[in-house]
Amino acid sequence: MLRIKSDKADAELIALYGAEQSPKESKSLEEYRRRLKSYTTVRASYVKQLTAMRNLLHSQRISGQSDERILRRIKSTIKGLKKVIKKLDKEMEEIIKGSGVRDVYERLLSIKGIGKVTAIGIIAYLGDLRDFKSSKQVASYIGITPKIMQSGKSLNNSLGITKQGNSRLRTLFYLASLSASRSNNACKSLYKRLLSRGKQKKTALIAVSNKLVRQVFAIVKHERVFQNDYACNV
Repeated sequence: MLRIKSDKADAELIALYGAEQSPKESKSLEEYRRRLKSYTTVRASYVKQLTAMRNLLHSQRISGQSDERILRRIKSTIKGLKKVIKKLDKEMEEIIKGSGVRDVYERLLSIKGIGKVTAIGIIAYLGDLRDFKSSKQVASYIGITPKIMQSGKSLNNSLGITKQGNSRLRTLFYLASLSASRSNNACKSLYKRLLSRGKQKKTALIAVSNKLVRQVFAIVKHERVFQNDYACNV
């Protein structure tokens, strides 16, 4: 709410924040994580292009007016994009192998619903999770925690998720939840239970995403391998 915007005012505010909050010293990003983040960004761009070209091919086919040479060129572009994406995936796995977190990668892959792309994204953006004290902190960082309004007549109204976090990880976990709702026993049970209560599919999938975050945190933090038939008696 400051009315003055200047270097001096900003410096005083930062100094006050530091004195009151005593924030932890920031750590520079590990080289392998920096490279993986770059790779995941480029890969996402290629995947977006691939989707666009597939849609273009479909629209040209159903129009019935496209020249066969045009179709061949679109197909050639699609083939080239697939080849590049496959190459990027291979190079990212090579980075993982030489990073010292291959064991983390393998444990992530043991979780039903977490594929190679999601596992690499988790390592790139979250590292080995040592900087997080709880799964709730991870969920908050990703931006899949519930957004609640408690004001006036609108008491305890849910406004979906906060979306104030890492959008790429949010997308990866949501896509992973589609698979986990079918293959991950705990996630599948949660998904069916929420649907039976009348919840919308998207809401149920967000809940599954949060369940996956808890599984990821537990598996990585405690250095365990995921057991799909595990039942907690607590």
